[in-house]
Amino acid sequence: MKRLPALASGPSAPARRVIPLSAGKPVPASWPHTAPLVRAVGTHQWLRDGVVGSENWSGYVDSGGGAEFTGASGSWTVPAVQAGTTGDSSSWVGIDGTTTSDLIQAGTDQSWSPSGPVYYAWYEMLPAVATQLGPVSPGDHISVAITQGQPGSWTITVNDANEGTTWTEPVAYNAPGNSAEWVEEAPTLASTNTIETLADFGSVQFTNLAVQGPGTTSATAYPVYMVNSSDQIIAYPDQYSPVTGSFSDTYGSTSPPAPFPAVPISNGSGSSTSSTTTGSSSTTSTSTVAGPTSTVTAPTTTTAPPGQVPGQQGYWLVGRDGGIFAFGTAKFHGSAGSLHLQRPIAGIALTADGEGYWLVATDGGVFAYGDASYVGSLPADGIGPVGASAGHHLSAPIVGIVPTVDGKGYLMVAKDGGVFAFGDAHYEGSCASIGGCTAPAVAVVPDATGAGYWLLLSNCDMVPFGDAPKIADSNCESSTAAKKLVATSAARTPDGRGYWVLLDNGTTFPEGDAKLLGSWEAKQMTTTGNPAVAIVPTADGGGAWVVLAKGTVDPFGDAPTLGDLAGKPLSAPITAAAGW
Repeated sequence: MKRLPALASGPSAPARRVIPLSAGKPVPASWPHTAPLVRAVGTHQWLRDGVVGSENWSGYVDSGGGAEFTGASGSWTVPAVQAGTTGDSSSWVGIDGTTTSDLIQAGTDQSWSPSGPVYYAWYEMLPAVATQLGPVSPGDHISVAITQGQPGSWTITVNDANEGTTWTEPVAYNAPGNSAEWVEEAPTLASTNTIETLADFGSVQFTNLAVQGPGTTSATAYPVYMVNSSDQIIAYPDQYSPVTGSFSDTYGSTSPPAPFPAVPISNGSGSSTSSTTTGSSSTTSTSTVAGPTSTVTAPTTTTAPPGQVPGQQGYWLVGRDGGIFAFGTAKFHGSAGSLHLQRPIAGIALTADGEGYWLVATDGGVFAYGDASYVGSLPADGIGPVGASAGHHLSAPIVGIVPTVDGKGYLMVAKDGGVFAFGDAHYEGSCASIGGCTAPAVAVVPDATGAGYWLLLSNCDMVPFGDAPKIADSNCESSTAAKKLVATSAARTPDGRGYWVLLDNGTTFPEGDAKLLGSWEAKQMTTTGNPAVAIVPTADGGGAWVVLAKGTVDPFGDAPTLGDLAGKPLSAPITAAAGW
């Protein structure tokens, strides 16, 4: 069975249950709200300018460019249907069904029957009937991933983050993979092959749209409008946003739309909803069903961490207020400094090419800049900040973020040692999963394979998870105890076989294959009232910059002097840094 990235950990995360798809049961034939059968979208060209209408689909279809889809994923919040009128609606992610009768799909059904509302998760592989997986509730955050492991073998995963329930299992199915879809549907009644009346679902936002497979970067997505027999719109999508990987689909009529431009869906993975402009993303419970990640290939041991670009040297400093300061060859791609942040910024993570970065706030809100693709956040998954009065919430603030080894996802760590995985990041455990840690967590450091990481605790203990090896060093731990110091940051070596630990007085400890960078004390620098907050290794691992809260940057080893903010007035202290 394909290993699933886990739900967010920590005391506030719901207990996780994994249920095989085979434990489901066929949707009763007597129900008026059977799960969807397909009606080919492309057979009903409507109105003008290539705008496509369908009698039962409303959403987006990704196809063309010679693409062969081997994965599709997306997320949404289960909508509440309007009471009073009998009708049915289904929200789903699928592959095929537009130009062929093949269709593998999974989602949720929300209907209003004579006996009241009914909500459940399901999957279907045409021409077989739908299988009911289990009940869901309005407001539940659902993530679906459908991925092909090899021809004829797929894994379907449906995750209800609010309930902590994951339905998943490999299934045998032959699908040509001509298209991928994210659809709100008026289901077809299996017994009569007639389309049900569409339930008033209000509006549903599909987020983290992602695809995978050969040629999918050349495919483009186009909108589909649900119309009745008189060609009147009864449900419609808005314009897909490549920035947030999302679109909204709405029940009701609208004037004939101007055609939206065909746009590519991101080739990668996702989990959660889009961010708002409030400074900490939107709200809806913690997910992560990863998007379509077929096989994780371990990088070679010479692969540099994301953002470490050989031949270039530079770094970004980020303030607690979201301000960004770029030095050397690092480019400024934007900042959150002008936003009214609900929570301060806690960390920065670089994309693989160094042409973009993510900022994370202490509530887990994520801000993407440059070529960084938004792949999820905690507020978007319905996880509230520390002290929230209702629902799932953090028991401790987020203190750091790191990119995955290929730069297509990120891991967050909270002060209580909770770990949260987004994009293609793999959850491998947390302080809660091992019964607790001995001190607060301050950083997470990925290993060379992407299947493991270390959590750095403030007492200098490095706790390994996944395939990350235990690297013991009593010197660092004894130093923090004897001198009443605390660890504040850590960074991995280029090959992922070691790391540097930074203490608040600027002392660095090399572990594993990390090189000794020099003596902070020898430089006669002081950190009184100006603690060291970040360490940024050079691309070759032969040096590093140590960053202080007031903007001082001190180079070690082969790291050149590139400039800093020492002596300059700052509106907020520096809290993190990244670079090469």
